[in-house]
Amino acid sequence: MKGCICSIGIYRLYFNPLRKFPGYTFAALTKWQSYWIARRGGTHFHLHKAHEKFGDYIRVGPNEISVADPEYLPIIHGARSKFPKGPWYFKNLNKPEPALFSLRDFEEHRKRRRVWDTASGTRALQAYEPRIRACMEGLLRQFDYATSGQVFDFRKWIELLAFDIMGQVSFVSLSFTPFVQHHLTRDEDVDFHMVETGRKHRYVEFVHTTLKYVASLAAISWIMPIVFLMPLTPHVRETTAQFVKFGHDSFLRRMKQGAKQSDVFGFLLKEGENDPSAKMSDQLLEAEIRSIIVGGSDTTAVAMKWASDDPLKAALKLTSLKCRVLLPAPEQGML
Repeated sequence: MKGCICSIGIYRLYFNPLRKFPGYTFAALTKWQSYWIARRGGTHFHLHKAHEKFGDYIRVGPNEISVADPEYLPIIHGARSKFPKGPWYFKNLNKPEPALFSLRDFEEHRKRRRVWDTASGTRALQAYEPRIRACMEGLLRQFDYATSGQVFDFRKWIELLAFDIMGQVSFVSLSFTPFVQHHLTRDEDVDFHMVETGRKHRYVEFVHTTLKYVASLAAISWIMPIVFLMPLTPHVRETTAQFVKFGHDSFLRRMKQGAKQSDVFGFLLKEGENDPSAKMSDQLLEAEIRSIIVGGSDTTAVAMKWASDDPLKAALKLTSLKCRVLLPAPEQGML
């Protein structure tokens, strides 16, 4: 056993094709260090520090490099990239049928993406606009409620806003809330009500719990098929059960409304009716909607937090941003 470990270590340090790339020696031997860094939420800080020390191209694992050269962004992450998704996008993330987010095969992804194009086109965006506007106005009302001198956690409210919008855009419940009464009908109400209440929905708790658990495994993604078979802690089990129940109940309520083209769900249903080859099973539809709520809300919230950080700290940038927002746009409409 010791001989095998030593042989692997010697190969990775002195004979591996990536041996010429600079980086930390321990990273060249194993990815377990990256796992522990990810568990503490420090991956981005660690990589930034490593790139500052070693350059734009560094070795971060036995068979992995990190690239910080902006010229290679379209090549690696662009629409025409030939780089496949990594093994972290394991299909068990969406049993029994993987959503678009988890697909690694190019052709399979292309076919599914074509179905999704109808839910992200101009017509769809125009249908979403009243919902987004209502959520934005709700946030502005919360700004008005804040008293002078009171601490206002802008990052928290941005996250609540992102989840409310994605819940509203993806699929909506039949409940009624006066919060959006002046814009939306009873069938078009917000699902999470987080901007209205100022409290995080249990859905967000599940997303945070799951992402911390799953994202930390990205560095050692080969272990994910085994980890998914391991028993969960009582807290994770309870949170997961609440998430699954909430998503499934919302899915069943939305199914009763049919293919109304006013949300992502409706556009996907309608596309299946127009083209039998694009029709999704109920299980796949449910997996897709879960993915868009989680992916669209959490990633958008993070991007908006970072985008607002510098302007809020710099008075000049904030003034410039206000001018851009307040000046009338050439064309009416938010989108």
